[in-house]
Amino acid sequence: LTRKMERGIWTPASLTLVSTADSSIAEKHNPSDKACADFVEAILGFVYLSKGYAAARSVADELQVTLVCSQIVQPPKAVECVGHDELSKKVRETTGYSCFRDNNLLEQAFTHRSKPSPKVSSYERLEWIGDAVICLSVREWMYGEYPDDGPGDLSLKESIIVSNETLAFLCLRSNLHTFLEHRDITLPSRLESYKDSLADGNGLWSTSPPKPVADIVESMIGAIHIDGGFEQGRTAALQVTLPVRVVLREYKLFENEPVCHPRQELF
Repeated sequence: LTRKMERGIWTPASLTLVSTADSSIAEKHNPSDKACADFVEAILGFVYLSKGYAAARSVADELQVTLVCSQIVQPPKAVECVGHDELSKKVRETTGYSCFRDNNLLEQAFTHRSKPSPKVSSYERLEWIGDAVICLSVREWMYGEYPDDGPGDLSLKESIIVSNETLAFLCLRSNLHTFLEHRDITLPSRLESYKDSLADGNGLWSTSPPKPVADIVESMIGAIHIDGGFEQGRTAALQVTLPVRVVLREYKLFENEPVCHPRQELF
């Protein structure tokens, strides 16, 4: 990164440039900030794919780009499973996550901010971290599924799989929305309009779903990540997105035409 890689002026580090008419050739230059950042991200990506999440986090700590592991909140130790209500059963059916250690997390994941409670916060913090877990899980799947694609095409495919429209559809498909605790008087009518748009034969990505319907999918994954750790969250995210990923794979939607989100193509 500190020597120009142009033909005729770059020399291996083991050789010494004795003399030259142009003294600037021997000068080193500082790489751009983006080049340095890309290099660090590439290292972490390589370690993650080859050695797993724990190793990548350890290397990130060593590079001092994260908090050290001891300062990161660890999932609670395994305790006797409590709570077997309908919500727990539905989450288990949808994600494969068998049992929450902390049932407050499960309740929080389905609590909208319109329903204040002194005991349970809204799902917004869990949604924030769940979004990251889903994105990483889908990106890892796409990295292996489409080995010839560059970052641009992969990002476009990710925007199709990880979108409000897709997550809302998956939420309705599993009836997770029926467990959302809220006091938003506009939500039922918006939800009915969304259901009608799907029933009328509109394409999945031509709908405008209420954002909370998609949010609780992310908050649910976030709760599993916090409760059970990264691998459990990753497994749950892949399980939830499986129906859409299967369709993309079986119908080979990306192989014979340029990659483009339907809305982008329409514009």
